[in-house]
This record gives sequence, C-alpha cells and structure tokens, in this order.
Amino acid sequence: MAARGRGPTEETYESISAARFHEWQANWATLLGQIVPQTHPKSDDIKQLSSSGVRQFEKMLAILRAVKSDYESGFLNDLPVLIRAEVSGNYMAQAEALLAESYHVPAAVLAGAVLEDALRKLCDEKGIATTKPSGERRGINAMNDDLATRGQVYNAAKAHEIRAWADIRNDCAHGDAAKVKPEDVRRMIQGLRAFVPDYLR
Repeated sequence: MAARGRGPTEETYESISAARFHEWQANWATLLGQIVPQTHPKSDDIKQLSSSGVRQFEKMLAILRAVKSDYESGFLNDLPVLIRAEVSGNYMAQAEALLAESYHVPAAVLAGAVLEDALRKLCDEKGIATTKPSGERRGINAMNDDLATRGQVYNAAKAHEIRAWADIRNDCAHGDAAKVKPEDVRRMIQGLRAFVPDYLR
C-alpha cells in the first residue's frame, strides 16, 4: 500500500517484506555498530533499534542520515582509525585461531600483515616514506629502522623485537618455515597484541 503523496510503485515501511527489512536491518546494525563510537549520541538508539520491528524503519533511516551528516561535517574523524583497528583485530583473531589449530605458518603470515600495516600507519603519521622512489613498497625492516631513528617512535630494543617478528614473517612467507617454531609465532602474536594499541592511537 502506497502512502499518500507517493508514487504507486514506491515502497513505504508498511509494504516492505519482513525478510527484506531484517536483511537491511542486519546490515545497518553491523555498519553503524562498527563505525559509530560508543560516545556518539546515537549509539544507544543504534543498539536498541538493531532488534526493532519494521515500524521503526523511518527512525532507523533518520539515524543513518544523522550519522552521514556527522561524518561529512568532520565529527567522525576517527573513522579510518576505527576501521583499521577492526580489520587488524580480525586478522589477529584469525592468526590466534590458526595457531590454536597448529597452523603456525599461516598464523605468522597474517600477523606479519598486521605488523606491516601498523608500521605504514606510523610512518604516515611521522612523514616517513612508505614507498621507494620507484613506487615499490618499502619493507618492514626499512620502515622499522626509520621509525626508531628518524621518527624516534620507539627505542632500539623495540626495533630489535620488531626485526625478530619480521624474520618470523619472512621465513614463513618465503619457504623457510622450518626455522620457525609455534612458540615463536605465539610470542610474536602476543607482542603485536600489545604493540598495536600502545603505538597506534
């Protein structure tokens, strides 16, 4: 049934099927739950409406528009950081799950991807190049050295630890996995779990 003043083919919340609504609602809740900080004024409404009925459709749309407006006005400047943290957290969780199933080699490769991404972000913050003049990406060790010396982001002891993580990642990614023990990967993952929140804010 079309609402007064709307075209005969335009759907209103009264005419949306329950299946379509709940699919959209799940996507809506997942998206906003990941990008809207807990301190945002609409955070409680998002949690409440994530399991509401179809008659709340227009209120949900209003929240979506409000969040969009906040983003465009610069009130969600931490959005890239939140997304990066979510992705890194997922990768680390996958690495831990692989390690628990005795797949320490792919676990090290995943953890290495998180490490490389974290160093690139730190380099960006300090104005340190992440690519060579040729356009090729700089490796973990090159970025690590610059962050410890030019950027003074961390000390020589931390740089040494990161080089050890890079060696584990490289051995596992380039055919020398026999050198790496599961316990090495476990320590690497534990170290990264502490490193990322300590240095990426």
